[in-house]
Amino acid sequence: MFNPCIPTRFAVLGRARACLLLSFSLMAGLGAPLSGQDFSAAFENFRKLGLPDTKGAEYGTVSPAANANYYGAQDPYSQFPGFYDFKTKGNAWRIAQSEENESFHVILFQTREQELSLNPKNEETPSASFKPVKLEQDWKLLRARFEDENFLSNLESNPSNAADLILFAAHLDRRGMGAEATELVQKVLSHSDNPESTITATIGKLATSQYRTALREAYEDSDWKTFSEQVVAIASRFGRGWPAEAGARRLAEIAAKQASETSLTLANGEPPSPEQQQLLAQLAKLENPQILQSFTYYAPWILPGNPIVEQMQESPDPGMEALRGLIGSGKESIPLLLAMLEDETFLPFATPQADHIATALDQQVSEAYQSLGQSDFQRPATYSDVATFLLATLVPGLETYDLAREEFTPIVADWWEEAKDQSPLEMARTYFREGGDGQAQVGIQYLSEHGTEEDFAKVEDQLIDQAFSSPWADFSLIQGYLSARGESAAPFFQRIKKESGELLAEMKERKDEELESYQDNFDRNLKNLEAYVSNEGAEEILAKIADGDTEFYEVQEVLFEKLAELPFEEQIRLMLTTIAQIEEVETKSSLLGYLSYLERSEDTELDPKAHESLWKPFLDDTTDIGNGNTIQLNAAWIAENLYAPEAAEELSVFWRSAGEFGSELLLDRIRKRLAGVSGDELPRYPSTDDVSEDRRKGLESELLALEEEALRTRLNELTLAERIWAVGTARSPQTEEDSDSTGQPLQEAIEKLQFTLTLGEIPDGWNELRALEDQVMSKEAFDALLEAALSHVSTEKSFLLELSRESGFSPFHLSVKEMDLDALLKEDESLLMATNTVYQFLEKEAPFVALSFNKRGYGNYWFPEMETDSMEDYARRSLEQMEARGKQVRDSLDQWFQAPLGFPRGFSISFAGLTSLPPEEETSEEP
Repeated sequence: MFNPCIPTRFAVLGRARACLLLSFSLMAGLGAPLSGQDFSAAFENFRKLGLPDTKGAEYGTVSPAANANYYGAQDPYSQFPGFYDFKTKGNAWRIAQSEENESFHVILFQTREQELSLNPKNEETPSASFKPVKLEQDWKLLRARFEDENFLSNLESNPSNAADLILFAAHLDRRGMGAEATELVQKVLSHSDNPESTITATIGKLATSQYRTALREAYEDSDWKTFSEQVVAIASRFGRGWPAEAGARRLAEIAAKQASETSLTLANGEPPSPEQQQLLAQLAKLENPQILQSFTYYAPWILPGNPIVEQMQESPDPGMEALRGLIGSGKESIPLLLAMLEDETFLPFATPQADHIATALDQQVSEAYQSLGQSDFQRPATYSDVATFLLATLVPGLETYDLAREEFTPIVADWWEEAKDQSPLEMARTYFREGGDGQAQVGIQYLSEHGTEEDFAKVEDQLIDQAFSSPWADFSLIQGYLSARGESAAPFFQRIKKESGELLAEMKERKDEELESYQDNFDRNLKNLEAYVSNEGAEEILAKIADGDTEFYEVQEVLFEKLAELPFEEQIRLMLTTIAQIEEVETKSSLLGYLSYLERSEDTELDPKAHESLWKPFLDDTTDIGNGNTIQLNAAWIAENLYAPEAAEELSVFWRSAGEFGSELLLDRIRKRLAGVSGDELPRYPSTDDVSEDRRKGLESELLALEEEALRTRLNELTLAERIWAVGTARSPQTEEDSDSTGQPLQEAIEKLQFTLTLGEIPDGWNELRALEDQVMSKEAFDALLEAALSHVSTEKSFLLELSRESGFSPFHLSVKEMDLDALLKEDESLLMATNTVYQFLEKEAPFVALSFNKRGYGNYWFPEMETDSMEDYARRSLEQMEARGKQVRDSLDQWFQAPLGFPRGFSISFAGLTSLPPEEETSEEP
């Protein structure tokens, strides 16, 4: 019988794909009984091709020990990331654990073997925890999803998602669940638009996983010869069944002839200078290659005195030092960068993908992968890539979208021929006239300081035209100009004021409905702009804020510019003096927070005692500012960071663990610091090390014997060190790095502590909420709140439903305020962004509910009634993804409704019910 697994005419497909197509050939009819189908040969072929073997592995959940993303972010270890609204309990297979019990090996994303550390302080290996999960439980969850239309739509349209499920089926089969694996394969292929594409996508995942392993190893040891051999072997193993095969072989060729040192030649035929050679060598040591991405958004750095150079922070990263050297050299570095455009020498880090000007190879492989719904093929960065990122911002008005590297190189070379003999002033004029927004801003900045009267006049004319082409115009370019020229630009400001008045008068005459909104916009901008051309200093501006004559947000940009001109101690004195005179709590709290943003040089030394009397009113102020925080705690945190920046990390770790229960200690420390106490004489932060082993054992036995209410009470009675130890034993994405686990039983006992719901002001007509009083707060209770919000929102009714917990083990508090849309938008200005985000996709007026978690903006949406049939595909997908993100957040809420994560801190959710009104289309009347 013919066998495609040996070299034959089927090699044109690639032996891997041919084998698998034969193995799955019984699926052609998709009508045979399940019992009559056997895919064991196909699954065995997967393993022969390199699918990690899960025989004997333990299925479970890997959770990162330190998750920088907040609760709304996607699980970084999700095994089915393409299904936005579906998440299994487990996500990994544990295949081994070290004898020292400090690390373990897992299979992630179906195909990748990885070592993870159990020690959160391990800086070399990612740290995480593992919790066993029943595989049968996840199979039932997955099976049920085949009844969900969104799930099936994702599956049918995206071969990559189907491939994830096929690989999961192979693992089910290996764990003795052959019937379930067969059923899953049948369901997947029967719902795939193109089963052959699904197999190709599966091959792509297997091959790419092995390729990325080889790539990671090359980054670590820069052994490009071994990398070349490994990639050739992978390409031979998978053949044309791997969409990236041709691209991978090309990379292998480049790696095989990789030079140990650069052989660049500049345009004049000379080699780079020793200093330039050193910069090139340092670039290969860049530890944070993502910084290159930032240059996509940087204004041109070539003009002398460009603040971009100053904004690049000092760093021990030698690669960053090389970047600073290149851009700090200005025009002198351009010949070197042009030469680098031709150099494909590999560097030991990946090429950032965002806004990247792709090579022909990038485009070829990317198109093949995108046809399968998979991410771009990763490759090592080259000197050419680095030069591209740095040069792209220098060409005036260059549009990089869909621009190929082969097109970019001659464009930048032509620009240099024109620009190399230009003076900085001539270049600034070009950037101002022809550049994009960022380039124009740099041009204006330079012209404002070095231009002629003729330059000023041209700049001002153009800025006026731009600003008044629409009442919603961006005033940032005008702001930059006025900031640079100061009082000299006062006549120009009067011109802006006159133009504003004339436009508003026209709107008033024609009774424009948007007049009030435009008036507010102009008033806010004019107050800020006027401060730039006045002779007022920071003290005068702050005095106006204290008197209520000026709102802080109207002048904050110019205020911080003026403050930066003063000694740091004077900045603190002025801010505290002003804030003490403000009665409005929210403004006072916000201004205190801005103390953290004052500019401070590294060599600045502060005398805390000199400011003791200034801090006292704040450290004595117990006014609540929400989420369990107060003015005094806010002030204590900010002051500690100001006067002891070297201990900021220790303070952060302590506060995450202790929260409100560390308040007294924090206040004691800062009061003594301000009184002149320093060093070891200050009260120290407690830690789990302060709890002896005998005490831990005794506490564990005692706590485990208590019922829930008694356990709550007893936890509050412990010393701070004991409480941190006890809470630290429980699983928590944000506190686990400080945990000191004492055993599963205590962990489970603390995690089972739950919060109940109390009711505040509930308007008539919201009776369904009253049934939730004294109920345990859970995802089910959240669903009830969301359902109530969706049932009440309409084109006539807006409201704000707020769920909050002050801190510690206090219950959740629920209240509802009904109000019209204008009042709601004034209640929370971030809602304006939510409405703008949504209405661009809606064709007609539609009510919806937006959610904000912990006052971090509204990024999660639900639509009670949304007609999608007539929508453009892009609009429909965008709205569906908005809802999917909300559902994803919903699925992660349990950890925020229980201990210990909620133990030291407050938490809030705001449900805003509102109507988005799309702008009316303009109509023209017949003459």
